[in-house]
Amino acid sequence: MNRLQKMALFNLLYLGVSLFASVVVLTLILYHGGMKDFWKHLAPVTSLCCLILLVLLAVQSWPNRKKLHGKILFDERDKMIQIKAMHQALWGFFSTFLWMMWLVIPPKLYACYALPILLASATLIGMSVYSLSVLIQYRTGDKDGR
Repeated sequence: MNRLQKMALFNLLYLGVSLFASVVVLTLILYHGGMKDFWKHLAPVTSLCCLILLVLLAVQSWPNRKKLHGKILFDERDKMIQIKAMHQALWGFFSTFLWMMWLVIPPKLYACYALPILLASATLIGMSVYSLSVLIQYRTGDKDGR
């Protein structure tokens, strides 16, 4: 398993744990405070989720920067897999953002809640698509260059 696969697997595990923790926190808020407190606390919780995801994106490559003399850490195949995965992740990010903006978020929530909810959801989907795409491309071999 190379560096890119390890990072993708770590992202999927981290996203699963953070999604579970977010659902637990929002369920506790709903249970203790009712629907009024739920909508009041939804934007701060999703803002925190978005901040944690952005920190993860920034820090995930730091442990992998060690210098190994004489070893090839990244080749053309890895680069092509990463580019294809990034394109798919951007499609996932923007399609989730637009879908949620037009269909899911009620118009009265646009003023104070929409941006953190939209960004956190789109980032979560984009990172999941990226990680799954990397793992699938390595699994299938990507031999024919498509």
